[in-house]
Amino acid sequence: MRRILVILVVAVVLETATNAGIVPLLDLVQLTRDSSLIVIGQIGSLNQERRGNFDVRGQTMPGRLMVGDLQVNRVIKGQAMRRIVFRFVLPDQFAGYRGIPTNQIGMFFFKQTKDGIVFTSPFHPYVNAIREGDVAKGDEINRVMVEISRVIFSSSVGAFHRAISLSYLERMRTNRSGAILKRASQELAYPLNALAASYLLRRNDISALSLVEKSLKESPALVIQDAVSGFDHRFGHVATI
Repeated sequence: MRRILVILVVAVVLETATNAGIVPLLDLVQLTRDSSLIVIGQIGSLNQERRGNFDVRGQTMPGRLMVGDLQVNRVIKGQAMRRIVFRFVLPDQFAGYRGIPTNQIGMFFFKQTKDGIVFTSPFHPYVNAIREGDVAKGDEINRVMVEISRVIFSSSVGAFHRAISLSYLERMRTNRSGAILKRASQELAYPLNALAASYLLRRNDISALSLVEKSLKESPALVIQDAVSGFDHRFGHVATI
């Protein structure tokens, strides 16, 4: 049997790694634990409340204090009304903070502070989600994984965002996330199934090894196009040693 080296390069806009490491990789398990409120919903409005100087990662930077309105579809963790008002800072200069498009549907992560409801992480305020579905059973980690899996297996979601969701599960390293990756390797079309198989191999799970080997014959790289931007993104590279 050939030995396989899977080098996974998640080169996506949502997770930009600079030389200074200014944007940390998303750790969904830790983000879930740190959040007091997690909801599936849609942004209704985003408005500038005021301009000013704000503390951004230990530095004072000029920027905007934004106020957002979120319509809640279902609550994954905590308690919430049907509408949430929250605030967040957008620095004028790049600091790795992620903006939010109006009308964005997603799974949003919040915490309660003395100043009100804010994002748990300014780098990762939300991940993609679909509106349909009920709250899953189990603890909050399992419920978050179920929401991620709904994106992965939804035919209404583009391949680019489904690939991003697969990368989230790869880093969760739980039995449940491994089971979802295995299902993805069996049910999704190429190259998403090959990406899931590569993530399994990184966990020392060789159940989809034949799919990884087959992908070598298809292409030396797993490239998925973002239908919105039109750009190609390298989500994985498979090579033999």
